[in-house]
Amino acid sequence: MAISDLPARAYEPVLHWAREAPEQTAFEEVGSDRVSYSELSAAISASVDTLVDRGVRPGDRIMIVAENSISTVVLMFAAQRIDAWPAIVNARVSECEISAMKQSLGARLIAYIIENSHAALNHTAATDTEILDLPTGKVAFGATDAAAVPERVHPENDRQVGLLLFTSGTTGQPKGVMLSHRALLNMGSSTSTARRIGPEDRLYGLAPLSHIMGVAMYIMTSVWAGATTRLVPRLDLEDLEGALKRGEITVLMGVPTLFTRLLDYLQQRDRNLTGHRLRNLITGGAPLDPSLKARVEQLFGMPLCNGFAMTECTPILRTELGTNAASESVGIPQGGIEIKIVAKNRDVTDGEVGELWVRGPSLMMGYYRNPEATASVFRPDGWFVTGDLAIRLPCGNYAIVGRTKEIIIRSGFNVYPGEVETAIASHPGVAQCAVIGRPVRGSDEEIIAFVQPLPGWKMSDADIGEHVTPLLSPYKRPNKVVLVAALPVGPTGKIWKSQLTKMT
Repeated sequence: MAISDLPARAYEPVLHWAREAPEQTAFEEVGSDRVSYSELSAAISASVDTLVDRGVRPGDRIMIVAENSISTVVLMFAAQRIDAWPAIVNARVSECEISAMKQSLGARLIAYIIENSHAALNHTAATDTEILDLPTGKVAFGATDAAAVPERVHPENDRQVGLLLFTSGTTGQPKGVMLSHRALLNMGSSTSTARRIGPEDRLYGLAPLSHIMGVAMYIMTSVWAGATTRLVPRLDLEDLEGALKRGEITVLMGVPTLFTRLLDYLQQRDRNLTGHRLRNLITGGAPLDPSLKARVEQLFGMPLCNGFAMTECTPILRTELGTNAASESVGIPQGGIEIKIVAKNRDVTDGEVGELWVRGPSLMMGYYRNPEATASVFRPDGWFVTGDLAIRLPCGNYAIVGRTKEIIIRSGFNVYPGEVETAIASHPGVAQCAVIGRPVRGSDEEIIAFVQPLPGWKMSDADIGEHVTPLLSPYKRPNKVVLVAALPVGPTGKIWKSQLTKMT
């Protein structure tokens, strides 16, 4: 669909399917809870009344503290119906972080989805709340903040904020990312088209709805396509295995860590996944080890499609459905996104590493109440500076090789962690790995590699050293290899490199 033809507001696809396929299941939860599109539309309308009764006005910010649930989706769309700004926050963050986010937003109201989240319930102990029964479950509402000042409402879908998400904050203070209704709708429209997702599809919604992957795939793409998503608050490998074997999933998407854990789980139990009905196998959100890609494709008998996106812009790049792209490839631009790679203030040619710049209809409006941070990442002609290092491959696809802030300077040479990680991950006994730099003298750094072996694989640091010797130039080889039982990961499954720095 052309960008100019997108609806005015992000909740409108729900209304469409409530008319066209009212009995089609929109969302379900583990267990028996499910809602059809007509029931989802009715629940949104009822929740609008609840929010208005609690003093929510157009332009107010509403924090939704939750794990994956139908009520999270309902409240997000209900807030949008009022032209308020929903902000979904992972219930597993600390109370200190909740308080800081509320203050940064100037939130009018906080809603805690307590029906399926002990973490959300625990947060209510620190504040006065009132528990109400919404059509899709119990929600605890905090007191309405009389001091909150509403923002201006814009009728245009590219000027009105449809959702606020916080960046992960693994390397600094989290920032509230303002996503317009147009950006949300473009996520759904372009992704459902590129991945050929339709009403017959069933998605397994494990990525947190507080994360851009969860919002883009399990809310916006699902409702745009009229598909069914099973919302899962926490990873349960037994449930995932059963759903796959029963043919209940046609689209499985997750960060690489999900596939690592699934493979290990099945290997330890000597099981396979015969009988699955998957049509779409997708990953993103973190670097994909070539060895992991090969193992996943062997297990499922189909290509694992990779992609690249950010909270600030989704989608950006994706590999073609049904094609077996090179392991390092994250594909081609999607959804009207423009791409260029820049180094030393010039556009680079194919095969050169540079910083990835993007612009297009899915780009964020900016960081809320943070004009300095917004100005630092935007250029006057609308380009967003991602901070990611990329290269255009001979085939025309792009590859991400690292972050500008993660470049390791060794003996005056630039070392890209992604290149070293790819070499290490090609060892057959490596489950996953991460590479960081550690200052040693002056401006020089040494390379530290953290390696998680596959279960039952006996490995030494010398094995890794021998493996990468023919693959890497001497200055790119790790100075030290640290074998770990498991790499630290954040709430979204990304490897937490800031924690690795503390382990050196």
